[in-house]
Amino acid sequence: MLAGPIGSMIGGPMSAFILTSTNGFGGLAGWQWVFLIEGLPSLVLVYFVWKFLDDSPHQAKWLTPAEKGILEQDIAASHAEDTSGGRRGTHSFRSVCRDPQVYSLAFGYFALISGIYAISFWLPTILKDNGIKSIQQVGWLTAVPYALAIIAMVMLGRSSDRTRERKWHLAVPAALAAFALLTAAFTSSNFMVSFVGIIIATACLWGAYTVFWSLPAAHLKGSATAGGIALINSIGLLGGFISPFIIGIIKDATGSTQYGLVFIVILVLAGALVLFRTQSGKKLPALTSTRNDTL
Repeated sequence: MLAGPIGSMIGGPMSAFILTSTNGFGGLAGWQWVFLIEGLPSLVLVYFVWKFLDDSPHQAKWLTPAEKGILEQDIAASHAEDTSGGRRGTHSFRSVCRDPQVYSLAFGYFALISGIYAISFWLPTILKDNGIKSIQQVGWLTAVPYALAIIAMVMLGRSSDRTRERKWHLAVPAALAAFALLTAAFTSSNFMVSFVGIIIATACLWGAYTVFWSLPAAHLKGSATAGGIALINSIGLLGGFISPFIIGIIKDATGSTQYGLVFIVILVLAGALVLFRTQSGKKLPALTSTRNDTL
């Protein structure tokens, strides 16, 4: 999951460099070169996925025969228990679509993604509103929140696993992110305060995002897992479209990103509350040794 903030941390300065150094080259604007150059790694990735991504343990050359056998036994046992209904949780995709908790998880994820994408799309504009005019300087400053997000993700993830607790590790960072984003929205006249607020909001949102993905895997079991996670992901990722779009509408209407960020703050708080209530009263079992530990 660290790939997300790492990509954003590298992408900010890189985009600024491409934007300023290629503008007008070959008759194309700088932003067009950004799209062309930064789109190339995705095309290269196609080859590596096709070449190296294994479909089953049997195909994995990097596993020993003993390790392949352990994984294949676990997969076979999982399918058998799924068929017999011997495992707790939601099993069929049809039952997933009727499960209210799945939609609660989807809404909570939608709220987190809305916050993450709002900052990602509007951070350069917010920095410019705070008086930063140089494109290169904006590019380097956008990297700072994501560097702190990497630390927050590792710390929160490890803490949540060590304590076997999820809801507070989700709700508290999300609430802190909302408060920090609200602070940033109303302190545009003080760059340092506003920028610190953006840094805290970014780090806390990515940290909550990391902990969140332990929840669907714990709730969904058997053959419904892939479809259920896809449903939650599909609904949640709509936030990546809706939140920047709404902020843009509000900015056009008011001339400022301030009230758009307030909308995101309310949404993040609502998502945190839903996720907190969804997980209330639930405790994770203590960690025990399993066959997979031998890997």
